Amino acid sequence: MEISHSRDFSTWSKPAAVAVIVTATSSGNEVLLIERPPTMIEHAGQIACPGGRFDARQDKTLWDTVRRETREEVGVGLSREMCLGTLEPVHIPPTDYTVEPYLFYVTEKPRLVSSGEVAAWHWVSLTELVTLEEWNDERPQYPLGWGLVWGATARIMHQLLVAPHQDWDRIRQ
Repeated sequence: MEISHSRDFSTWSKPAAVAVIVTATSSGNEVLLIERPPTMIEHAGQIACPGGRFDARQDKTLWDTVRRETREEVGVGLSREMCLGTLEPVHIPPTDYTVEPYLFYVTEKPRLVSSGEVAAWHWVSLTELVTLEEWNDERPQYPLGWGLVWGATARIMHQLLVAPHQDWDRIRQ
């Protein structure tokens, strides 16, 4: 897995980037998931990772997008030192977005700041995700007590749980 700060996304109809933020806790590693407000035009009420669409007026690369969107949505500043790499891009056919998932590891949970683009956030144990993983029509999903992780976010979570990486020893504990 390599850090792809300048992946060629020129052929993508609607490019976007999300931050898969993992942190260590006393009970194991957790990943940050957000709930989109039910009032949003696209992806209303869905569970996702912080992030959003590429904006050519503000971003030169998807790296710029993931950092800007994560700061806007949950108030977290991300750096290259935190980034372990990228997972495979995920296409969302109904909205035609293609999402670049950037993987970040933070040593402690960052202070999150609420925004109008996020209804709630949750830190979810990677062990819980592994335990709850189900398959529906050859697609992963994760039924959590507060909502169902499905679609693009579920595909990203599955990649997170199975992707090989030299730093996974510290993440998958």
